[in-house]
Amino acid sequence: MLVLAIAACAVVASGLPARAQESTLIYSESGGFITLEGETLVRVSGLKGTIAVRTGKDGELRYEVRSLDKRREERPIGLWLGGRGFEIAPLDETSEERLLLEMAVPPGLAVELELEDSNIQIAGLRSDLVLTGARLDVDARGIYGNLTVEVVESDLKFDGVAGAVDIDSEAVELVVVRIEGSLGLRLLESKADIRGVTGQADVDTENTVLIMSDVEAGLVLQAAGGRVEMSGVKPRADLTLDGASLILMGSVGQALIESDSEVQVGNAKGPVVITGYGGPIVGKTLEGAVEIIADQASVELEDVKGKLTISGNDLGVMIKNVAAAATIRTESSEVRAEGIGGPLQIHNAFGPVEVRGAKDDVKVVNQDADVLLAEMAGSVEVFATGDSIEVGWSEFPNEGHHAITNERGGIVVNLPGGTRCRIEAQSKYGDISSDIATVRVNDDGKFASGVVGGGRGPTIQIRAHGDVLISGAAVTEKAPTE
Repeated sequence: MLVLAIAACAVVASGLPARAQESTLIYSESGGFITLEGETLVRVSGLKGTIAVRTGKDGELRYEVRSLDKRREERPIGLWLGGRGFEIAPLDETSEERLLLEMAVPPGLAVELELEDSNIQIAGLRSDLVLTGARLDVDARGIYGNLTVEVVESDLKFDGVAGAVDIDSEAVELVVVRIEGSLGLRLLESKADIRGVTGQADVDTENTVLIMSDVEAGLVLQAAGGRVEMSGVKPRADLTLDGASLILMGSVGQALIESDSEVQVGNAKGPVVITGYGGPIVGKTLEGAVEIIADQASVELEDVKGKLTISGNDLGVMIKNVAAAATIRTESSEVRAEGIGGPLQIHNAFGPVEVRGAKDDVKVVNQDADVLLAEMAGSVEVFATGDSIEVGWSEFPNEGHHAITNERGGIVVNLPGGTRCRIEAQSKYGDISSDIATVRVNDDGKFASGVVGGGRGPTIQIRAHGDVLISGAAVTEKAPTE
């Protein structure tokens, strides 16, 4: 193997590939051992076959070329010098013979590979790597530098990158594990699995299936089409999706999501804000505050510990087990709530409202639709213009303000055993009836009043357009005698 002193070698290049026309051919054998004199780059282009790269000794570049098709016979290859360093390429650019190139690259000598229809194997490269081309099968383990990739129709696997990663590719299957720097990722019509990013991640995909986990320094994502699955993103995720479904699990810190497709969020440890249109929104086990702004969508939330706010039109809302305060402002929506631990406010129109098992105060305003409140434990204020309002308590509170008004239809009030309160009821055009003996109805059936449980407790004010029923199946008091 020839040892080259670069400054003493000069051969005029002829018939060279286009990229080497401005360089000088210094060697044309099957291998070489080169002592560097300030060069910072080695570039491989035009070769088809297998390229194996590993870390060599300081200041030394070694390479060897053999045939893959003919019993590993040695094959001459061109080495050019120009610009920042070396270029290795076939001497005859029209040759279709598949070759095996093995290189030992010294630390700090950047590697550029511009290849097609080749296998690339990299182990422990202690310098930057730039990879361009098409139809590549890449397996790289241990890159202690920056990584830049621009390829199409390729299978890429990278395990352990100590620098920044920038990938802009199309029609690839990509796996990247353990990135210690930042990530810039742009993919089209691809599949990607990214695990472990220490730096900031900036991702832009189109019609791509992206699975990503353990992003430590924040994520900005834009996705058009395809599917996105994220887990372990912190301290902030800023996600914009157009026609792409999203699953976000285990985020830490704020998550801002804008989407017109399905969104699923689970085990989030920070605040979540979702702006949606058209697609279902599902959230479970959310520890921070949650804000949903959506239209023409279903919203299902369960086990929310922080404050909850929902607003929008044409929604199907189902919330369950919310520990803090919840506010819902909607139109043309169906709203159901169960097990709300904090104060609950609902403003809706043109859709039914159903609340069960609320543990704190509840205020409902609903236009042109029914209201059902069951198993309440706090004060109740309802104003509606629907066919019916029905209110019942599992345990009647000892204090609070209770006002139930229906300006179009009727009202049903169910009181549990042990209730202590005063009743004041009025109907404009319907009849009032009561099965509680201590609540008296006037002869005209339009007014009723009385005390329940001795009257020590809050007053329930009832105002209806239609019929009123005051019921207390568990109330056993008798009417006072004259």
